[in-house]
Amino acid sequence: TQRGLARIVAELLTNKADTVLVPVQPLPVAIGLVTGNNQSGTVAAALSLPLTVQNKAADSIGVSGIYARFVITTGGGTLAVDSALTDATGTAGVTWTLGTTAGAQQVEVSTARLPSVTVSFDATGTPGPASPATSLVTVSSSSVTAGGTATITLQAKDGYGNSLTSGGSTVVFS
Repeated sequence: TQRGLARIVAELLTNKADTVLVPVQPLPVAIGLVTGNNQSGTVAAALSLPLTVQNKAADSIGVSGIYARFVITTGGGTLAVDSALTDATGTAGVTWTLGTTAGAQQVEVSTARLPSVTVSFDATGTPGPASPATSLVTVSSSSVTAGGTATITLQAKDGYGNSLTSGGSTVVFS
């Protein structure tokens, strides 16, 4: 489980020899989340932080040259790439653009070197700005007599049909 260079000497029966240095790196034993977990962002938009993991060996040092596979498991959206090679520190990351449905979304990460180990990134998609095309207006009565009243209700929705539950925007009916 030691890291570094191993010197290998090959000697022929004729006493001719050659030496080569071979890099030695332990295999990963764990995957850990580094950045990007528990973010919130607008649906159909890229999250502000990349999803970054680190593969570590038994000595708790990162393992380079290992592919991390990223898979969206809930909520949809797109990843910049579906797998990334760990760098010299053992980290790999991708950018995640959330799906169009507001609510819980998730990406799972694994590596072929640790087939039974996965880690997950969670995110929450929030609705985008109100869209007149998808918002709903209802009236309590189909007709109102002079001096009468009616209730007008607006259910604001974003361009993907997600209901806006907060806002504070002024609404004008004409």
